[in-house]
Amino acid sequence: MTKKVTYWQAIAAVLAAVALTEAVWLFDPNQDPVVAEFSGETLKASQLDAKLRELFAKETLQDMITERLVDKSIEQAKVTVSEEELKAWIADYKKRPDAQELVYSNQLDIAKLQENLRRCVPMYKVILADVPESERKAFFRAHSSSFEELELKGILLGSEEEAKELAVRIKGEDGFSAMASVHSLDVQSRDIGGNLGRVTKSELEESFDPLSVKELFEQKIGTVSAPMAANGGGWYLFWVKGRSTDYEHLRLRVMEVLAAEKLQGFLEKLRRQANVKIILPSPEAPSSAATSSKPVPSAAPASPLPASAAPAASSSSPAVSSSTKPPVAPSPSASSSPMASHTLPTATPSASTSPASTTRP
Repeated sequence: MTKKVTYWQAIAAVLAAVALTEAVWLFDPNQDPVVAEFSGETLKASQLDAKLRELFAKETLQDMITERLVDKSIEQAKVTVSEEELKAWIADYKKRPDAQELVYSNQLDIAKLQENLRRCVPMYKVILADVPESERKAFFRAHSSSFEELELKGILLGSEEEAKELAVRIKGEDGFSAMASVHSLDVQSRDIGGNLGRVTKSELEESFDPLSVKELFEQKIGTVSAPMAANGGGWYLFWVKGRSTDYEHLRLRVMEVLAAEKLQGFLEKLRRQANVKIILPSPEAPSSAATSSKPVPSAAPASPLPASAAPAASSSSPAVSSSTKPPVAPSPSASSSPMASHTLPTATPSASTSPASTTRP
């Protein structure tokens, strides 16, 4: 399973920049302590402050202003999230492909997830305050294949014969998980009992024949599928844990994606109404603070965000994130579903998709 950057992970990237720039005001402005020593030279706090201000201050101010404006809009709208709503959102989160490892290992921080949802869900409500239910349903119908989903476990095998032989040995969901942990060529889902989480119809149709996908959606819950040939090679067995194909069961997903689609325009409107002005003095030249006569080399221009916007699950999922910003999801399209976060692997032999040994019990 190849993971893609999720909207929760994009949040973590912004948080990293904000946390780093807090060091700018870490020191007493009336003092100038040495913060580093090297090769007979020293760097002082004033030099560090100046460089951090130069690299990160403007972007961080923009983030802080946006966060305050969002909080104010939620407060003025007097929107909240009920306990029942929280339960529904948590249940939905647990189906996400990128949450499967946390759920499987019982490491999901429910308290932190609730904290984030109490911030994100009111934001969705404010953004969509003027979007009637009829428009939301129309959006769902227009992108139904990007929302209709199955909750699946999967076993990737090298041949149809192997898949058929294994299928008759599977007894129940626990048996499927046990077989997946031993036989599946998908090393990531294999380690968590074959759990794939929710997979949309459009995602499945990218990897399998549409007729096979149709049959899979019609399959009885709690059963093993017939072997399915992946377009890129290999054969899959699926255990169907759940199915959601109607708007009522997918309204949270529709709400989330619609809010993400309208987020940029909403934030721009808030900033226009607030008449935002950035008044940031240029950092003082640090030369007077240096204790060495040698000039301090200037660092190359750097982005305020980390080079990678895909932190590990332990720091990027909503279970552990502390951002007040809403997650950002891509708009539905034929090539990328709104909830896409993994691509089903093929059984082409490679170091990343096949076990170390081809002999399996």
